[in-house]
Amino acid sequence: MSQRSRIITLSILSVLIVGCIVLGVTYSFMQANIDSNSVTEVSLSSCAKITLEDGGDSINIENSYPVSRNKGMQSDPYTFTVTSSCESYVGFNLYLATLDTNTLSDSSIHYVITEHDSKEALVEGILSDATNALSEFNSDELNQLNIGIGGTYNTIYRLYNDSIPLQGSVTYDLYLFIDESVTNDTMNQEFRAGVAIKSYDREADLTSLALDISLGDITISEGESPNTLYVSGGGLEETVEVDNDLEIVISGSADINTISLGGNPTNIVLNNIDISSNSGIMGGIKVSGDVIVTLVGDNLAVAYWDAVSPVSVSGSLTINGSGTLTAIGADYAAGIGGNGVYGEHGNSTQVVGDIIINSGTIIATGGTYAAGIGGGANQTNGNITINGGNVIATGGTFASGIGTGANADASGNGNCIPLIANSIYISENATVNAYAGSTTNNWGTSEPILGNAIGAGGACNCL
Repeated sequence: MSQRSRIITLSILSVLIVGCIVLGVTYSFMQANIDSNSVTEVSLSSCAKITLEDGGDSINIENSYPVSRNKGMQSDPYTFTVTSSCESYVGFNLYLATLDTNTLSDSSIHYVITEHDSKEALVEGILSDATNALSEFNSDELNQLNIGIGGTYNTIYRLYNDSIPLQGSVTYDLYLFIDESVTNDTMNQEFRAGVAIKSYDREADLTSLALDISLGDITISEGESPNTLYVSGGGLEETVEVDNDLEIVISGSADINTISLGGNPTNIVLNNIDISSNSGIMGGIKVSGDVIVTLVGDNLAVAYWDAVSPVSVSGSLTINGSGTLTAIGADYAAGIGGNGVYGEHGNSTQVVGDIIINSGTIIATGGTYAAGIGGGANQTNGNITINGGNVIATGGTFASGIGTGANADASGNGNCIPLIANSIYISENATVNAYAGSTTNNWGTSEPILGNAIGAGGACNCL
C-alpha cells in the first residue's frame, strides 16, 4: 500500500472558548498556524479570566495512511494549555467539530488525549464512537463555532471533561491519526476538524471536591455566603468557597497533618486516609462543626502527642458508610471524642460534642484515663448514639470503653466520673463490644471491668 494512495489532510483550524454559560456567553478564537506564544483571553464576570495558549502548529498530516496506535503516538500532537485565574474551580469540556465538507468517515479517525509530554492516554477511541454533543450548543454558540472553524460543522463530539485547579493550569496533547483498520475505499479522501473548548464555573457543575492530606493541612470552615464553606489545603493553591452540600473527598497519608472540620453542615468522605507517625502528631481530625463523615475503605488515625485525640469532637460528628475507621488516642485522649486534661496537658475548656454512628466499622482505643469513645482524662462525654455498624471501643486505665474518661490525679489514682443521664443510646441493630481499662495504673492494658465498660469512667461501678 503506497503512501500516495491516501491523500488526507487533518487540520485543527481554531479554538473556541465559551465563557460561563450560567452567566452569559463570551467567545474568543485562535486561528490556525498562529505563533506558539499567542494568547487569547476571555473575561468572565464571575472570576478574573481564562487564558488559553496554543502550543504551536496545527495537526496537518498530508500523504497520510493508516497506522498502528504505536505509530500514531509518534506523530506530532496538537498541544494546548488552559489557565484559570478564577477564585473557584473551572470545568471545561473538550470537543472536536468535524466539517461538512469532509469525505473521510469519522469512523476512520483514531483520537488520543494525554497530559502534555505523556504517552499515557486520558481518553482515546474511534471518533465516531465518541459522544455526539450537538445538543450541548445553542444556536449562538453554533454560529460562533462555524466562524471559528472556518466552515460549517457536521458533527460535534465531546471527547473529554476536566477541571482547572484554582489559579492553575492544565496542558494536554491531542493526537489524531488514521486508524489501522481503514481500508482502500478511503483513498484520496479529506478530513478537517476544529477543536472547541467550552468552559464554565465550577459552581455550575462541580459535584465533589478531592483533597489529599499528604499535600498539607486541610481546613474547612463556615463560608461568608449563606450555606457555603471555605476550604483550603490538601492540594488547593488558595482558599475556595463552595456550597455546604458539596461532597468533599479526602484521601492520602501524612505524618503530622491535620484535618480541621467546621461548618454547618460539612459532608466529608474519608477515603483510605492514614494519619499516623511514630514521630509524633499534633493533630489528626478535629471536628468543630456539624460534620457528616462517610467512610470508604480503611481509614487510620493515630495520635502520639499527650492529650490529643486522633478524632477530637467539639461539634457533632455523624459517621456513615461501609468503610472502617481505626482511631487510637494518645495518653489522656479518647480514640474518638475528648482530648482530655491531665496536669499541664490538654485544654480544660473543651466540651466533648455529640457522636452518632450509623454504619461502618469503628475501632476506637483511648489512651491512659481516656474512653475509647467519649471523654478524655477528666472529661465527661457528649451524647453518644450508635444506630448501626460494628463498634469496638476500648478504654485506657480506669476509663470506660464508651462513656466518660477517668477522674485521675497526679498520683495516677482514678475515680468515677458519673455518666450524664441518658447520654448513651445503642440500637439493637448495632454490634458493639466495649471494654473498660484496667483498675491499676499499668499504662495501657485493657481488662474489662463489669459495670463500666459502657458508662462511667473510673474504678467504680456507677452507670
